Amino acid sequence: MPKLLGIDEHLAISGTEYPHRPLKELLDVAIQLEISNLELWIPHNFALKDLTKVEQEMARRNLSAVVISTWTQLNLPGDIRPRQDLIRQSIEAAKALGAPSVNTYFGANQDRTPEQSVSAYTEAVLPLVELAEKEGIIITLENE
Repeated sequence: MPKLLGIDEHLAISGTEYPHRPLKELLDVAIQLEISNLELWIPHNFALKDLTKVEQEMARRNLSAVVISTWTQLNLPGDIRPRQDLIRQSIEAAKALGAPSVNTYFGANQDRTPEQSVSAYTEAVLPLVELAEKEGIIITLENE
C-alpha cells in the first residue's frame, strides 16, 4: 500500500464531524466502523490540557491520530497570535499522539491581493514550521 507522510494510507475519520460531541463518541464510532485512524481537532475534539486522557482513551481502543487539525486561518485579519497558539498546541498534541502532521487553513481575506495573502500566511506560519521541524512534525495546508 502507498505511504503518505511515512504512514500507510488508510481511511480515517475526521473529528470535525463531531465538534460538539464528546471525544468518546468519535472514538466509539471509529471502533464500530472498524476504522483505526483519526483526524483530531483542537479545540473541537479536545483541549491540550486533556491530552493525557486522550492518549489513554486512544491507546485503550488501539486507535491512531494521523493528523491534528485546527481552524487556524492565518490569512484572516486581526490578531494571529491565538491562531498561532492553536498550531503550537496541535504540534504538541501531534508529537504526543504520534501523528506525523498538523493541518492548517489559509483563510480568505478580500482586503489582500493573492500575493499579499501568501506573504501574510507565510510570515505567520514560518516560526511554527521551525518548531514543527524540531519536533519531527509536518505542517500542512488544507487544499480548499
